[in-house]
Amino acid sequence: MEGFQKLSFGYDYRGRRVRKTVYTYNGTSETSWVQTGDTKYVWAGWLLLLELDGTDSDAVLRKYTWGLDLAGQGRQVNSLESAGGIGGLLAVYDTNGTTSGQNPTEDDKTYVYLYDANGNVGQLVDWTDIPDWGTKGLNSAQDWHADRLVARYEYDPYGNVVGPDTDSDGDWTDDAGPYATVNAFRFSTKQWDDETGLGYWGYRYYSPTLGRWMSRDPIAEQGGLNLYAYVGNSPTSRVDPLGQWCLPELSTSVSLGEHRDYDQKFGGKWGSAKWRFWSTVQAFDTGLAVSTHVHVGWWRWWTFPFVAYKSYQADAEYELNIKCDNGKPSYEPEPGSYSQASNIYVTTSIRLEISYADHGSKLTVRVLTSGYVDASETTSSGVDGGINAGKVSIGSSVSGRAGLGYGDVEMETYTWTCPCPQKDDR
Repeated sequence: MEGFQKLSFGYDYRGRRVRKTVYTYNGTSETSWVQTGDTKYVWAGWLLLLELDGTDSDAVLRKYTWGLDLAGQGRQVNSLESAGGIGGLLAVYDTNGTTSGQNPTEDDKTYVYLYDANGNVGQLVDWTDIPDWGTKGLNSAQDWHADRLVARYEYDPYGNVVGPDTDSDGDWTDDAGPYATVNAFRFSTKQWDDETGLGYWGYRYYSPTLGRWMSRDPIAEQGGLNLYAYVGNSPTSRVDPLGQWCLPELSTSVSLGEHRDYDQKFGGKWGSAKWRFWSTVQAFDTGLAVSTHVHVGWWRWWTFPFVAYKSYQADAEYELNIKCDNGKPSYEPEPGSYSQASNIYVTTSIRLEISYADHGSKLTVRVLTSGYVDASETTSSGVDGGINAGKVSIGSSVSGRAGLGYGDVEMETYTWTCPCPQKDDR
C-alpha cells in the first residue's frame, strides 16, 4: 500500500550497523519503492560517533560525545563501553541537516542527555549558547527557559515509551518535545528505529512490545533455555550491554558498607596511648572495594609539656572484581587474607570468604576485617611511657605480647547472581 516503508541495513566485520536505508512505497508496482533516507554510521568500538547523510555526499548529521557508562560509574576504571555505553552518552551536536551555504552552522544545536538510574534517557536539554555563569553570576540561571527542555521520555519496565501524554490521547510524540522523535537514543541508551519500533543493541534487535529479543541467543542454550529472554525478565534491575549478556546483579542494594570505628585509650603511670581502627566496604554491581585502617599514637608525660613521641599507622586495601561467564559469576583476583603493617606494632588485615550456591549461579562474599596494636614497645632509656605490658594490662595477648585488637570483624555479606544470557567468550 502507498506509504509503506521498508528498511535495508548494512553491517561491518564486527556486526556493527554502518548503514540504514529507508524506502517508501508510492505506487502499485515493484518499481514504486523510492529511497527516502540513507544514514551512515561511524563507530569507535561500540560507541556511535557520527551519523552521515548518504543522500548529501556523506555530510555530517550528528556528532556524539561519550563518557563513563554504568560500568565506569560503578568503579570499573575508565570504562566507556563495558556496559555497552548505557548511561554514558553525554551530548549530541546536531547540524540540522545544513552543512553547506553561507552560514551552515548558524542553526546547529548541542543537546545534553539526562538519565534515570538504569541508564535510560529521560530528558534532553538544549545546551546551545548557554550564558557564561562565571561572569554573569548566579542570577544567570534566569536565562534558563522552559523551551530548553527539548525531549522527555517515560517508559514502562520493558522500554515502551508511554509518556509524557499530557492530553491523554495515547500519542506521546506530540507532548514529548520538538527533538523527541529526532533523537534516536532512548531506552537503555540504545538507538531506536521508529519505522520498526525496534531497538538496536549491537548483536540483536529488541522489541519492547513483546519484551523479548527478535533473534536467538548467539550462544544458543549455553545462555539459558529461553533463547529470546531479555535480561532474565528483570528489566528494572538489569541491563544488557550489546544483546549478548547482562551485567551481574547485586542482590543487596549498591551502597557504602557498614563503617566500624573503634577508639581505645589506655595508659599508666608514665604515659598513655590512643588507637583507632576502622574499615569500610563499597559494593557495586561489578565488585566491591574494602579498606581497613589502624592508627595509634603514644604519649609520655614525664616531661612537660606532654610530648607525643611515637605514632604508627597501617592501611590495607583490596578490590574484588565480579564478572559473568556463561551464566555464572566469577571473580578476580583470587582472594585471601590481605594484611599490611607499618612495623611489628601495628597491623590491619582484610579477609574474604567466598561460597557458591544454586549450581554455581550465585556467588556470596563475606567480608571480615581486623586490626591490632602491640603495646610491648620500650624506649632505649628504659622508659616505656606506661605502655609496657608489665605496667598496664590492656588487652589480649598475641605471640606473648600484650596488645589490643579486634579480629575478624564481620562487615557485610554480598551476593551476586547471573541468570541471564552471557557473553560468548569462545
